[in-house]
Amino acid sequence: GVAKNALRINYLLPVFEDKLPVAQDVRALKKKSLPDFSWQDKAVEKIKLWRSTLPESINIKQTGFFAVNMASTGCGKTIANAKIMRALSEDFNSLRYILALGLRTLTLQTADEYRDRLGLDNTELGVLIGSKAVIELHQQNKKSIHELEAEENEQAGSESLDNLLDEDIYYDAPIPEERLSTVLISEKNKKFLYAPVLTCTIDHIISATETKRGGRYILPSLRLMSSDLVIDEVDDFEGQDLIAIGRLIHLAGMLGRKVMISSATVPPDLAEGYFNAYREGWLLYSQSRQVNSKIGCAWVDEFNTQIETI
Repeated sequence: GVAKNALRINYLLPVFEDKLPVAQDVRALKKKSLPDFSWQDKAVEKIKLWRSTLPESINIKQTGFFAVNMASTGCGKTIANAKIMRALSEDFNSLRYILALGLRTLTLQTADEYRDRLGLDNTELGVLIGSKAVIELHQQNKKSIHELEAEENEQAGSESLDNLLDEDIYYDAPIPEERLSTVLISEKNKKFLYAPVLTCTIDHIISATETKRGGRYILPSLRLMSSDLVIDEVDDFEGQDLIAIGRLIHLAGMLGRKVMISSATVPPDLAEGYFNAYREGWLLYSQSRQVNSKIGCAWVDEFNTQIETI
């Protein structure tokens, strides 16, 4: 029985990789940015130009991509990240990615920005922060969320110690089953996997690299298999967190996904180290799939965008 179930699930792996829902035709991303944020559109045009140089035999899905967005604070990195990920999609017009952050408050603020400025609704955007209390405070504006977050961090420690299945996920939409009932046994799991754009604290997706606690890595791994990855405010992390993020970036490369790190301040050594981690992961993917081993590498800020194929 175990062998038969394992075989059925293996047959479904291509579904996780290619067939999960995307946010299609997001109008706000098609509009030109305001003059102060015109660099966002210039970055998109540079990506389109780079894509036009790829050989006709190479699909964008068969090419790795690693980007560093270092636009200054207040220049619109959050919206730029969405525009860049849309430009990297196969049809130039869809979104499916994970936006991972270090703080719950920033996660909620980013989700609000995606709702208000991009018009993403609850069928397109999922939010996972691990604290219903913080969501309520965010909505009611009754207390400083930063204060509560500091208290929770002191009392509870890392969110990676929490059980993912007990978290509150704010996303509702019709979920296509597609014969996945043997893998997805709860509504929360389905929502976590199917939301086209998922904003979450990074602990939840880093679980994909931690295989010592039963099967808790399985769901984050399936999500990462189906989504590109954006790590925002990467300079908020330090010490062991940076090592764990390196493992996550390496795994994203192994799964054939694209990765972007985003922050106004990214030390050169950190950017290079994460690029090397991604490249090693992508090389394993390219060898197993017999696809192009080259990687597009982009450096983006409000002044210029440079892209090289390495």
